[in-house]
Order: sequence, then structure tokens, then C-alpha cells
Amino acid sequence: LVEHRRKRLLDAGAIDEGYDGDTAEWTIVGLTQRSYRRAWLNLQGIIDKCNESFENTICVEVNVEKTKSPLEQLVLHRSLDALAGVHGAQLTQAVLLPPNAHVLEMLPWVTDYIRGKWVQTTHTTTPLGVIFHNTDLNHLGYSLDRDSVPLC
Repeated sequence: LVEHRRKRLLDAGAIDEGYDGDTAEWTIVGLTQRSYRRAWLNLQGIIDKCNESFENTICVEVNVEKTKSPLEQLVLHRSLDALAGVHGAQLTQAVLLPPNAHVLEMLPWVTDYIRGKWVQTTHTTTPLGVIFHNTDLNHLGYSLDRDSVPLC
């Protein structure tokens, strides 16, 4: 896990080859991406802004559709401190995060005439919230507004 974290930090330009510090000094936030439905259209811009804005923190893309094995997915998730993404199956793998990690579930805006409006509410536990209940994960559901889906 330490080597995976080190590689993530190197790839992001946060450290150089000569870095001999503890990678735990850094916070690594995974932003889930999907290749098809519910994909972030501006993910790279968000990652760039995140990496410019926070000290000792990097944001990285997490797309399990690009991994080659279950072991790679496990190491990918265990090396994160937090995971953020739009409600969906990609967030279920947050159960692989290390103890006390944080999960931000963004709940998409859904028009009134589409079945599934329940997915944007926080007055009751989301299905992912049920999965994370009674674990050591810190889960938060956040409802997005109409402006979050400009192509609808």
C-alpha cells in the first residue's frame, strides 16, 4: 500500500523520486469515474483544481473499469483516505477503504417525471448509507441541484 500511495503522489507531481518522508503525511482523495453512465464530464479539471487548492492533499481518478484484477481494485481503494462520487455502484467498493475513511456520495438531481427521485434525498438513509451503516466509514450523502446536469 505504501508503494501504491508513493506512486500516486509521484504521478501527481506532489513528491519527487528523492522523497523519503512518510506517505501518510498526505491525504489522497479518490474521485470515482465511470466510462459510461453518470460519468463526470469535467473530472480532470476538478482533479487539477483540487491538487492546486489543498496542501498535502491530492485528488486522483478511481475508475475500476480500468483495473485488471480484484487485487488491483483492493490496493487502489485501501491506499485512499477518502472517496467521492456520484451515487452508483462504483461507490459500493468504498467498503474496501481503510478504517475511518470518508465517503462522499453525491446524489444526482432527477426530474420529477423520472422514476428514482428517491436517490436525491437525504431525509432517509440512501442504499449506500445502509451498506456503510455500522462500519467505521464516515459516509455523507449530498444532494446536487439542477445546475449539476447541464445537458438535461
